[in-house]
Amino acid sequence: MDAPTVPDVQHITLPTKPECSLAYSFTTLCSTQTNSRVEGIWLIFINGVGLPQTYWQPTLALLLSDLTNSSGPTPNYSIYTTTYDRYGQGLSRPSDGSQSKPHDITDSVADLHDFIESVRTKHLSHHRKEDLKRVIIAQSIGVPLTRLYLAQSQWGSEPSAVSAAAFLDSNMANTDMVSLLPDPDSASFNPSDLPADTTLHDLHLARQNYTRLFSPSAPNPENLDRSTLADLLPQSNHPLIRSVDERPFTIRVVAHDPATFAEESLKICTRGLTERYIEPAWHGYNKGLRTLHGPEGSGPELVVAKGSGHFIQRDNPRCVADVIWDLLGTISEE
Repeated sequence: MDAPTVPDVQHITLPTKPECSLAYSFTTLCSTQTNSRVEGIWLIFINGVGLPQTYWQPTLALLLSDLTNSSGPTPNYSIYTTTYDRYGQGLSRPSDGSQSKPHDITDSVADLHDFIESVRTKHLSHHRKEDLKRVIIAQSIGVPLTRLYLAQSQWGSEPSAVSAAAFLDSNMANTDMVSLLPDPDSASFNPSDLPADTTLHDLHLARQNYTRLFSPSAPNPENLDRSTLADLLPQSNHPLIRSVDERPFTIRVVAHDPATFAEESLKICTRGLTERYIEPAWHGYNKGLRTLHGPEGSGPELVVAKGSGHFIQRDNPRCVADVIWDLLGTISEE
């Protein structure tokens, strides 16, 4: 699909990054006067490395269509949305046209905090903090960024204002990806154990591709150093996430469609390697994410975005919109 455009792009400059403004969108999907305890819910969308904020637009369009459809939901609270590009991504480029300065995961988490608070002050100061619930929808590396943001005690009570999150095909923060594949240089390696569609040459090529594309040290347009990610988040099920007053945090975990992902991965890896080594590891990681808000089995099952590869917001925005409505229905009843 052609890249969607972001209507009414705005820019904001954070005190810590005066050399580059962040491009973002802020939209009021519906504005409702209510006596409900929940006055408003603010949806904050966080990109992965691969796609900029523009690809959230189909989901936002579906949410708006659902609201204007007579048979759609009728929330008794206001709904706001924010998308943005991190430094060096999409529309957030240094004004002099240079490359974004090198920065790491911790820098991006701090930027996320500053960005959220700056946008809230600019657009939502008419709501008391306790009357505005935040919901984060994150994809790929946006998921570990969200987890670290919520875990940062240095932000005091601020992250506790986030009530729920949707994790779309999270980056597996605790692996360099290539380590999931067999190592042909290992003493225990036996070429006869490879999948039927995979030669030794295929394995070498797949490992080269995974290193080139997905290694934490692999270059990316953001100049984002991901080398510390595994140390920061060594487990998918820890640290636990809690919301206000230690109530359980509401999470929905959305996975790619295994068949679509295997087909999509043929550019870099055989189907057999994907199905035998990559997919089981990703499924196990998602199971861990499901328990971040409480014991396994205490929440909804893993959502599979049918027909979607890794970029779920691009391939199945309807699934993303449905997950958001599910989250809103849950937290508005708390």
